[in-house]
Amino acid sequence: MKFYNIWYRCHIDIRFTVSQKSKGTTCRNIFCLPTRPAWFYGCDTMPPLRAPHAIFSKSSSSIIRCQRLFVACVLAASSFAVFAQATVYVPAAPPGTNSAAYAAPRDDWFVTVQGKFDRYSGKPADIVFDGDSITNRWETTGKAVWDANFVGRAADFGIEGDRTENLLWRLSKGQLTDVNPKIVVLMIGTNNVVRNTAAEISNAVEDIVTQYEGLCPTAHILLMAVFPRGTTPEDRNRVRLVRANEALSSHFANGSDPRVTFIDIGRSLMQKDGTISPEMMPDMLHPTIAGYRIWADAIQPYIDRYAPISKREADQPSAVISPNH
Repeated sequence: MKFYNIWYRCHIDIRFTVSQKSKGTTCRNIFCLPTRPAWFYGCDTMPPLRAPHAIFSKSSSSIIRCQRLFVACVLAASSFAVFAQATVYVPAAPPGTNSAAYAAPRDDWFVTVQGKFDRYSGKPADIVFDGDSITNRWETTGKAVWDANFVGRAADFGIEGDRTENLLWRLSKGQLTDVNPKIVVLMIGTNNVVRNTAAEISNAVEDIVTQYEGLCPTAHILLMAVFPRGTTPEDRNRVRLVRANEALSSHFANGSDPRVTFIDIGRSLMQKDGTISPEMMPDMLHPTIAGYRIWADAIQPYIDRYAPISKREADQPSAVISPNH
Protein backbone atom coordinates (compact mmCIF):
# COMPACT_ATOMS: atom_id res chain seq x y z
CA MET A 1 0.00 0.00 0.00
CA LYS A 2 1.31 3.47 -0.85
CA PHE A 3 2.49 5.82 1.87
CA TYR A 4 -0.22 8.19 0.67
CA ASN A 5 -2.97 5.87 1.87
CA ILE A 6 -1.23 5.33 5.18
CA TRP A 7 -0.64 9.01 5.84
CA TYR A 8 -3.91 10.28 4.44
CA ARG A 9 -6.27 11.00 7.35
CA CYS A 10 -4.92 8.06 9.32
CA HIS A 11 -5.60 10.01 12.51
CA ILE A 12 -9.36 9.97 11.76
CA ASP A 13 -10.12 6.28 11.71
CA ILE A 14 -8.11 3.09 11.46
CA ARG A 15 -8.99 -0.47 10.54
CA PHE A 16 -6.82 -3.49 10.97
CA THR A 17 -6.18 -6.55 8.85
CA VAL A 18 -9.02 -5.91 6.46
CA SER A 19 -9.55 -8.84 4.17
CA GLN A 20 -11.95 -8.26 1.35
CA LYS A 21 -12.71 -10.15 -1.80
CA SER A 22 -13.05 -8.59 -5.20
CA LYS A 23 -13.35 -10.60 -8.39
CA GLY A 24 -12.00 -13.71 -6.75
CA THR A 25 -8.91 -12.05 -5.28
CA THR A 26 -8.19 -10.90 -1.75
CA CYS A 27 -7.60 -7.23 -1.07
CA ARG A 28 -5.68 -6.69 2.18
CA ASN A 29 -5.21 -3.23 3.60
CA ILE A 30 -3.66 -2.37 6.93
CA PHE A 31 -5.65 0.83 6.89
CA CYS A 32 -9.05 1.40 5.35
CA LEU A 33 -10.99 4.61 5.73
CA PRO A 34 -14.71 3.99 6.36
CA THR A 35 -15.52 7.35 4.83
CA ARG A 36 -14.42 5.88 1.53
CA PRO A 37 -16.75 3.37 -0.13
CA ALA A 38 -15.58 -0.10 -1.05
CA TRP A 39 -15.38 0.67 -4.75
CA PHE A 40 -12.70 3.28 -4.05
CA TYR A 41 -10.38 0.44 -3.12
CA GLY A 42 -11.61 -1.94 -5.82
CA CYS A 43 -13.33 -4.09 -3.21
CA ASP A 44 -16.95 -5.13 -2.95
CA THR A 45 -17.63 -4.75 0.77
CA MET A 46 -16.28 -2.98 3.80
CA PRO A 47 -16.28 -4.67 7.23
CA PRO A 48 -17.33 -2.82 10.39
CA LEU A 49 -14.80 -1.11 12.57
CA ARG A 50 -13.26 -3.22 15.31
CA ALA A 51 -14.00 -2.08 18.85
CA PRO A 52 -11.04 -0.51 20.69
CA HIS A 53 -11.04 -3.24 23.34
CA ALA A 54 -10.60 -5.81 20.59
CA ILE A 55 -7.50 -4.03 19.40
CA PHE A 56 -5.78 -4.01 22.75
CA SER A 57 -7.01 -7.25 24.31
CA LYS A 58 -4.43 -9.69 25.66
CA SER A 59 -4.10 -12.05 22.73
CA SER A 60 -1.46 -12.83 20.16
CA SER A 61 -3.61 -11.37 17.42
CA SER A 62 -3.96 -8.18 19.45
CA ILE A 63 -0.20 -8.00 19.86
CA ILE A 64 0.14 -8.30 16.11
CA ARG A 65 -2.40 -5.54 15.69
CA CYS A 66 -0.49 -3.31 18.08
CA GLN A 67 2.70 -4.04 16.17
CA ARG A 68 0.95 -3.05 12.96
CA LEU A 69 -0.29 0.12 14.63
CA PHE A 70 3.26 0.97 15.70
CA VAL A 71 4.65 0.33 12.22
CA ALA A 72 1.88 2.39 10.66
CA CYS A 73 2.55 5.30 13.00
CA VAL A 74 6.25 5.18 12.12
CA LEU A 75 5.42 5.14 8.42
CA ALA A 76 2.97 7.98 8.85
CA ALA A 77 5.53 10.04 10.75
CA SER A 78 8.27 9.32 8.23
CA SER A 79 6.05 10.25 5.32
CA PHE A 80 4.75 13.44 6.89
CA ALA A 81 7.76 15.48 5.87
CA VAL A 82 7.33 14.30 2.30
CA PHE A 83 3.61 15.03 2.02
CA ALA A 84 3.19 17.95 4.42
CA GLN A 85 3.12 20.45 1.56
CA ALA A 86 1.20 18.21 -0.86
CA THR A 87 -2.39 18.82 -1.90
CA VAL A 88 -4.35 15.79 -0.77
CA TYR A 89 -7.87 17.19 -1.15
CA VAL A 90 -7.90 16.26 -4.84
CA PRO A 91 -5.26 14.74 -7.13
CA ALA A 92 -3.21 17.48 -8.74
CA ALA A 93 -4.02 18.03 -12.38
CA PRO A 94 -1.00 17.66 -14.69
CA PRO A 95 0.74 20.93 -15.56
CA GLY A 96 -1.05 22.76 -18.33
CA THR A 97 -4.25 20.79 -17.77
CA ASN A 98 -7.63 22.41 -17.19
CA SER A 99 -8.27 21.40 -13.57
CA ALA A 100 -12.01 21.85 -14.09
CA ALA A 101 -11.95 19.09 -16.71
CA TYR A 102 -9.62 16.73 -14.81
CA ALA A 103 -11.75 14.06 -13.11
CA ALA A 104 -11.13 14.22 -9.37
CA PRO A 105 -12.85 13.09 -6.16
CA ARG A 106 -13.41 15.04 -2.94
CA ASP A 107 -12.40 13.25 0.22
CA ASP A 108 -15.20 14.80 2.26
CA TRP A 109 -18.03 13.29 0.25
CA PHE A 110 -17.43 9.61 -0.43
CA VAL A 111 -20.23 8.48 1.90
CA THR A 112 -22.68 10.89 0.25
CA VAL A 113 -21.72 9.71 -3.23
CA GLN A 114 -22.04 6.08 -2.17
CA GLY A 115 -25.51 6.85 -0.84
CA LYS A 116 -26.53 8.29 -4.20
CA PHE A 117 -25.06 5.29 -6.01
CA ASP A 118 -26.89 2.88 -3.71
CA ARG A 119 -30.15 4.68 -4.21
CA TYR A 120 -30.12 5.31 -7.94
CA SER A 121 -27.37 3.45 -9.81
CA GLY A 122 -28.40 0.20 -11.45
CA LYS A 123 -32.07 1.18 -11.47
CA PRO A 124 -33.87 2.39 -14.60
CA ALA A 125 -34.99 6.02 -14.52
CA ASP A 126 -36.65 8.08 -17.24
CA ILE A 127 -35.00 11.28 -16.04
CA VAL A 128 -31.57 11.96 -14.55
CA PHE A 129 -30.71 15.20 -12.78
CA ASP A 130 -27.04 15.87 -12.14
CA GLY A 131 -25.06 18.75 -10.72
CA ASP A 132 -24.23 20.33 -7.39
CA SER A 133 -26.20 21.47 -4.33
CA ILE A 134 -28.78 23.32 -6.40
CA THR A 135 -29.68 20.05 -8.10
CA ASN A 136 -29.39 18.05 -4.90
CA ARG A 137 -31.97 20.25 -3.20
CA TRP A 138 -34.78 19.24 -5.53
CA GLU A 139 -35.78 16.76 -2.83
CA THR A 140 -35.49 19.18 0.09
CA THR A 141 -36.17 22.82 -0.81
CA GLY A 142 -38.01 21.84 -3.98
CA LYS A 143 -39.62 18.69 -2.58
CA ALA A 144 -43.21 19.70 -3.29
CA VAL A 145 -42.35 20.35 -6.93
CA TRP A 146 -40.27 17.18 -7.14
CA ASP A 147 -43.05 15.05 -5.70
CA ALA A 148 -45.60 16.55 -8.07
CA ASN A 149 -43.50 16.15 -11.21
CA PHE A 150 -40.62 13.72 -10.90
CA VAL A 151 -40.83 11.36 -7.93
CA GLY A 152 -40.61 7.73 -9.01
CA ARG A 153 -39.41 8.67 -12.50
CA ALA A 154 -36.19 10.54 -11.81
CA ALA A 155 -32.77 9.99 -10.27
CA ASP A 156 -31.12 12.98 -8.60
CA PHE A 157 -27.33 12.56 -8.57
CA GLY A 158 -26.63 16.15 -7.50
CA ILE A 159 -24.02 16.47 -4.74
CA GLU A 160 -23.56 19.42 -2.39
CA GLY A 161 -20.44 21.40 -3.24
CA ASP A 162 -19.54 19.49 -6.39
CA ARG A 163 -17.48 21.05 -9.13
CA THR A 164 -17.18 19.93 -12.74
CA GLU A 165 -14.18 17.69 -12.05
CA ASN A 166 -16.05 15.90 -9.24
CA LEU A 167 -18.98 15.14 -11.53
CA LEU A 168 -16.56 13.78 -14.15
CA TRP A 169 -15.06 11.51 -11.49
CA ARG A 170 -18.49 10.21 -10.48
CA LEU A 171 -19.27 9.39 -14.10
CA SER A 172 -16.01 7.45 -14.34
CA LYS A 173 -17.01 5.28 -11.36
CA GLY A 174 -20.18 3.78 -12.86
CA GLN A 175 -22.77 6.24 -11.60
CA LEU A 176 -25.01 5.65 -14.63
CA THR A 177 -24.74 1.88 -14.80
CA ASP A 178 -28.08 0.44 -16.01
CA VAL A 179 -29.94 3.72 -15.41
CA ASN A 180 -30.65 4.25 -19.14
CA PRO A 181 -32.40 7.64 -18.91
CA LYS A 182 -34.46 9.13 -21.69
CA ILE A 183 -33.57 12.67 -20.69
CA VAL A 184 -30.75 14.22 -18.63
CA VAL A 185 -31.05 17.57 -16.86
CA LEU A 186 -27.55 18.89 -16.22
CA MET A 187 -26.32 22.00 -14.41
CA ILE A 188 -22.82 22.31 -12.96
CA GLY A 189 -20.11 24.95 -12.60
CA THR A 190 -21.07 27.45 -9.94
CA ASN A 191 -18.57 25.99 -7.46
CA ASN A 192 -15.74 26.34 -10.00
CA VAL A 193 -15.86 30.14 -10.09
CA VAL A 194 -13.29 30.59 -7.34
CA ARG A 195 -10.57 28.51 -8.99
CA ASN A 196 -11.35 28.38 -12.71
CA THR A 197 -11.81 30.83 -15.57
CA ALA A 198 -15.03 31.06 -17.56
CA ALA A 199 -13.38 29.28 -20.48
CA GLU A 200 -12.18 26.44 -18.24
CA ILE A 201 -15.66 26.03 -16.77
CA SER A 202 -17.40 25.97 -20.14
CA ASN A 203 -14.85 23.54 -21.59
CA ALA A 204 -15.32 21.22 -18.62
CA VAL A 205 -19.11 21.31 -19.00
CA GLU A 206 -18.70 20.44 -22.67
CA ASP A 207 -16.60 17.45 -21.60
CA ILE A 208 -19.35 16.37 -19.20
CA VAL A 209 -21.95 16.61 -21.97
CA THR A 210 -19.73 14.44 -24.17
CA GLN A 211 -19.41 11.89 -21.36
CA TYR A 212 -23.16 11.82 -20.86
CA GLU A 213 -23.78 11.36 -24.57
CA GLY A 214 -21.49 8.35 -24.56
CA LEU A 215 -22.87 6.82 -21.36
CA CYS A 216 -26.53 7.50 -22.20
CA PRO A 217 -26.68 6.93 -25.99
CA THR A 218 -30.46 7.28 -26.23
CA ALA A 219 -30.91 10.26 -23.89
CA HIS A 220 -31.59 13.86 -24.79
CA ILE A 221 -29.61 16.30 -22.67
CA LEU A 222 -31.09 19.49 -21.24
CA LEU A 223 -28.06 21.61 -20.43
CA MET A 224 -29.06 24.35 -18.02
CA ALA A 225 -27.20 27.64 -17.96
CA VAL A 226 -25.67 27.96 -14.50
CA PHE A 227 -28.06 29.96 -12.34
CA PRO A 228 -27.10 33.56 -11.55
CA ARG A 229 -25.64 34.24 -8.12
CA GLY A 230 -24.74 37.28 -6.05
CA THR A 231 -26.99 40.24 -5.33
CA THR A 232 -26.16 42.42 -8.33
CA PRO A 233 -25.17 41.90 -11.97
CA GLU A 234 -21.71 43.26 -11.11
CA ASP A 235 -20.99 40.40 -8.70
CA ARG A 236 -17.63 38.98 -9.77
CA ASN A 237 -18.75 35.36 -9.57
CA ARG A 238 -21.89 36.10 -11.54
CA VAL A 239 -19.91 37.86 -14.26
CA ARG A 240 -17.69 34.80 -14.65
CA LEU A 241 -20.70 32.50 -14.87
CA VAL A 242 -22.35 34.75 -17.44
CA ARG A 243 -19.27 34.40 -19.63
CA ALA A 244 -19.24 30.63 -19.17
CA ASN A 245 -22.93 30.45 -20.05
CA GLU A 246 -22.38 32.59 -23.14
CA ALA A 247 -19.67 30.21 -24.32
CA LEU A 248 -21.93 27.20 -23.77
CA SER A 249 -24.83 28.89 -25.52
CA SER A 250 -22.62 29.66 -28.49
CA HIS A 251 -21.22 26.13 -28.58
CA PHE A 252 -24.64 24.47 -28.58
CA ALA A 253 -26.47 27.13 -30.60
CA ASN A 254 -28.55 26.47 -33.71
CA GLY A 255 -28.90 22.77 -33.07
CA SER A 256 -25.20 22.08 -33.60
CA ASP A 257 -25.69 18.99 -31.44
CA PRO A 258 -29.21 17.62 -31.95
CA ARG A 259 -29.01 15.68 -28.70
CA VAL A 260 -28.46 18.78 -26.56
CA THR A 261 -30.84 21.63 -25.72
CA PHE A 262 -29.38 24.63 -23.91
CA ILE A 263 -31.85 26.31 -21.54
CA ASP A 264 -31.24 29.59 -19.71
CA ILE A 265 -33.84 30.58 -17.09
CA GLY A 266 -31.58 33.10 -15.35
CA ARG A 267 -33.74 36.10 -16.19
CA SER A 268 -36.72 34.43 -14.55
CA LEU A 269 -34.76 34.11 -11.31
CA MET A 270 -33.83 37.80 -11.22
CA GLN A 271 -35.72 41.05 -10.82
CA LYS A 272 -36.06 43.49 -13.73
CA ASP A 273 -32.93 45.38 -12.70
CA GLY A 274 -30.86 42.19 -12.64
CA THR A 275 -30.67 41.92 -8.87
CA ILE A 276 -31.69 38.78 -7.01
CA SER A 277 -34.22 39.04 -4.23
CA PRO A 278 -33.98 37.21 -0.91
CA GLU A 279 -37.39 35.74 -1.68
CA MET A 280 -35.89 33.95 -4.69
CA MET A 281 -32.43 33.17 -3.27
CA PRO A 282 -32.00 33.89 0.45
CA ASP A 283 -28.25 33.25 0.25
CA MET A 284 -27.91 34.68 -3.29
CA LEU A 285 -27.06 31.19 -4.56
CA HIS A 286 -29.69 28.55 -3.78
CA PRO A 287 -33.25 29.12 -5.02
CA THR A 288 -36.33 28.80 -2.87
CA ILE A 289 -39.20 26.58 -3.96
CA ALA A 290 -40.27 29.41 -6.30
CA GLY A 291 -37.08 28.85 -8.28
CA TYR A 292 -37.73 25.13 -8.51
CA ARG A 293 -41.22 25.81 -9.85
CA ILE A 294 -39.73 28.02 -12.58
CA TRP A 295 -37.15 25.34 -13.37
CA ALA A 296 -39.77 22.57 -13.54
CA ASP A 297 -42.01 24.64 -15.83
CA ALA A 298 -39.09 25.35 -18.16
CA ILE A 299 -38.11 21.72 -18.66
CA GLN A 300 -41.57 20.12 -18.66
CA PRO A 301 -42.18 20.56 -22.43
CA TYR A 302 -38.95 18.66 -23.15
CA ILE A 303 -39.82 15.93 -20.67
CA ASP A 304 -43.21 15.57 -22.34
CA ARG A 305 -41.44 15.22 -25.66
CA TYR A 306 -38.52 12.96 -24.80
CA ALA A 307 -39.77 11.09 -21.71
CA PRO A 308 -43.57 11.17 -21.80
CA ILE A 309 -45.51 9.26 -19.19
CA SER A 310 -47.10 6.24 -20.80
CA LYS A 311 -50.79 5.48 -20.30
CA ARG A 312 -49.80 2.45 -18.25
CA GLU A 313 -47.62 4.57 -15.96
CA ALA A 314 -50.39 7.15 -15.65
CA ASP A 315 -52.89 4.47 -14.66
CA GLN A 316 -50.45 2.78 -12.28
CA PRO A 317 -48.16 5.46 -10.82
CA SER A 318 -45.97 3.02 -8.94
CA ALA A 319 -42.58 4.49 -8.09
CA VAL A 320 -39.75 3.09 -10.16
CA ILE A 321 -37.38 4.65 -7.65
CA SER A 322 -38.13 4.78 -3.96
CA PRO A 323 -38.81 8.33 -2.76
CA ASN A 324 -37.15 7.51 0.54
CA HIS A 325 -33.50 8.35 1.15
